[in-house]
Amino acid sequence: MGESGEGVKDTDFVTVGWAYGQADAALAVALLGSAGIPAFPHTWYVASVQWHWTHALGGIALQVPAAQAADAIALLADNPIVRRPRHWLWRLLVAVAAVMVLLWVGFPPPPSGFFPATQRPASGRLGAASGDTA
Repeated sequence: MGESGEGVKDTDFVTVGWAYGQADAALAVALLGSAGIPAFPHTWYVASVQWHWTHALGGIALQVPAAQAADAIALLADNPIVRRPRHWLWRLLVAVAAVMVLLWVGFPPPPSGFFPATQRPASGRLGAASGDTA
């Protein structure tokens, strides 16, 4: 594979957001796909089998090619699937209800929501992101 300008390889993927439910991840993948941006929902299958691990794994990371990350971030930020900040009282009521469900049933309620990210490497290697070579 070749280079796509500015030192970014075609095989480099970056995380542009996290979904905390499969429906939200599928909407984001479909939105990006309709704009011609290929998207890969990392940990999708773990969330489908063990949905209660979704928060522990940090959500379903939505990854796109690094060359198209800026377009993907802009598209996702303007879309209604992105959760807007709610009033603090609403967040408190939802948190209390979630804790009550956790205590009553014994496992957390299903997660949901899509949260966009700033552009950063998806590899998770801090040294590679800061330019260090080891």
